[in-house]
Amino acid sequence: MEVERWTAFSPYCGLEALYQPGIRGAHGKGGGEGQVGRLRRNRLVPVLEVGTLAELNPRVDRWDQEDDARRLRSGPRTLGEYVATQGASVGSGGRVLAVVRACQSGAMRSWSTSTEDDLRRLLNDWDPLSVADDVQDEYDCMLAPLLQRLRSGGGRTEIGQFLRHELEDHFGLDPLGLRPDAMAVRVVEWWKSTGPAGDMAGA
Repeated sequence: MEVERWTAFSPYCGLEALYQPGIRGAHGKGGGEGQVGRLRRNRLVPVLEVGTLAELNPRVDRWDQEDDARRLRSGPRTLGEYVATQGASVGSGGRVLAVVRACQSGAMRSWSTSTEDDLRRLLNDWDPLSVADDVQDEYDCMLAPLLQRLRSGGGRTEIGQFLRHELEDHFGLDPLGLRPDAMAVRVVEWWKSTGPAGDMAGA
C-alpha cells in the first residue's frame, strides 16, 4: 500500500514504482540497498563535478556498459545477460530488479541460507535502529558484505570498522553507545564457532 505523499511525489518526478514479490531467501529491499551502496561507493565518491546533465549522461551510459560486462563472483552469466533475460518482464525498472535478482539467485552468494539466517538473527539482536521486532530484514544489506569479509579472514578490527561505517554512513547513526566493536567480537566468535561449517552446507 502506497502512502498519499508518495503517490503525489512519484508522478511529479516521473518515477515508476515496481514491487518485487517475496521469495524465500530473497530480500529485495536489502539487495536493492546493496546495489545502490555499491554505485555510490564506486561511482559517486568523491562527488562528481559536472557542468550539465549532458556532460553527466555519457558517464552514466559508460557505467551501465561496464556493469553489463560484470560477473558476480563465479556466476554463470554477466549482469547484462541477467538484464536481457529478466529485465524485459518487469517494465522500465527491469534493469535494477534484474541486478537485484541476480544477487539473490546465488550468482554472488556462495554461502547457505541458514548461514544468512544465523547472521540475520545476530544483527537483529543488536538492532541499532530498534526496529527488528517489526522489520526482520532491516539489516540484510549488511549480510553479504559481512560474510564476504568473514570468508576472506576478516577479524574483529575489520568487522568493527565496517559496522561503524554502516552505522554512520548508511543508517545515519552515532556509533557512540551502539558498541560496534563489541558487536564485531560477537560476529567473529559466531563465525569461528559455526560459520565455516554452516557456510558450506547447502551452499
